[in-house]
Amino acid sequence: MYYALPLKYEQDREWVGGDVLVLNIDPPNVWAIVREKPRLIARLGDKGEAIFEMYYAENRLGQLVGFALAKLRDAEYRERAAQLFAERFARCARCHRKLTAMESVRAGLGPECQKKGVRLV
Repeated sequence: MYYALPLKYEQDREWVGGDVLVLNIDPPNVWAIVREKPRLIARLGDKGEAIFEMYYAENRLGQLVGFALAKLRDAEYRERAAQLFAERFARCARCHRKLTAMESVRAGLGPECQKKGVRLV
């Protein structure tokens, strides 16, 4: 599942390399920032905390991922983050296929994935 977190500050945009932080969950319980370079991998611990597997955990990028993970626990925010991803990239937040119908873009999911619904692992 793909989610987008809009970035407010210029320094954060520089860290991420764009105006949104894109998170991908694949396989379940593995989180990665989708960037050209580098990829930041984080697993969820027993208490839901992010366990980073790269040295970026100490800098602002790691803080942003931790913030995004915490916010994605809220179902309403999760749906909005999926919609933002779809609007920004015209792709389904679940399967990443190109979206052509405006209804699908607004929903954040293509027609097949809408039947499955948005689910956070």
